[in-house]
Amino acid sequence: MARLQFKPGAVQAFATTQARKEVRSCTAAVNRRARRNAPGGSYSTGRLKASINWSMRTVGWSVVGESGSELIYARSVHEGQPARVITPKRAPYLDFYWRKVGRRVQLGRVNHPGTAPQPYLAQALLTEAPKYGFKVIIYR
Repeated sequence: MARLQFKPGAVQAFATTQARKEVRSCTAAVNRRARRNAPGGSYSTGRLKASINWSMRTVGWSVVGESGSELIYARSVHEGQPARVITPKRAPYLDFYWRKVGRRVQLGRVNHPGTAPQPYLAQALLTEAPKYGFKVIIYR
């Protein structure tokens, strides 16, 4: 799961309504920007862009907004993957359709080259949150 979360901090009880409006507006803007930034290419199905959603909740005196995707590969796209060797666990070989060669192949192992990070969520947050007066700190 790739998900960004931001907390504007403690607010006064009378300001909670205003804080919710600001967080709602900012979170919706981050969500729209993330959908535009999400990668898509020649092999893309569009599932990642379509799965980006947002939510908001109040926790004590804080208002929390979240934007992200629940897809299993969303974090791999956002943060990248290292190069690695893929081997079968329960079968004698890997059996899959390889687009590059245009046919089904059976291999004992595959050298995956890894993927570069595409931080579409972080870029959206860094672009949109300052417009609403929020300070952005990204922890890794």
